[in-house]
Amino acid sequence: MSIFTDNEEAAKIMARAMATASGLRTDRPDECIQPWMRDARIAVAAISENAAAIAELSELRARVVEAQSERDVWHRSAHADRARSLAAEAQNAKLVEALEKARDFLKNAPIESGYCCCGDIIESHNIGSGHSPVDAVVYAANQHVESIDATLAEINAAKGNG
Repeated sequence: MSIFTDNEEAAKIMARAMATASGLRTDRPDECIQPWMRDARIAVAAISENAAAIAELSELRARVVEAQSERDVWHRSAHADRARSLAAEAQNAKLVEALEKARDFLKNAPIESGYCCCGDIIESHNIGSGHSPVDAVVYAANQHVESIDATLAEINAAKGNG
């Protein structure tokens, strides 16, 4: 922004300064500055153009800084998302391992209650009960194994390993 109201006023001031600097003194200042007016007008026009270019560059710089700031926010968010994703994957891997260990334990451990699902003691269970004896704890363990197997199959299918 210029401190002058128009370029002609600025050119006159510049021409007077040029005339004074060259040592020219006269009682009629408007006449003495005529030789310098053309150069002063050219200089003022160049200054005005440069000021406009500088203002445009300042605007562009502000937009670049804003874009860089937005990019930095996006990068921080992406890094945070990636870190959360990696942490969740690690936690899921631990949970899958725990499920597999629980399944293996339930399938292989010698766990028996000694009672049939109907409530009778297995050793005294006979044909009069109307069914084969099934240990209640073994039956429940097998139900849990089936549930764990289904869950692990879903996890593997989601990973693309199924």
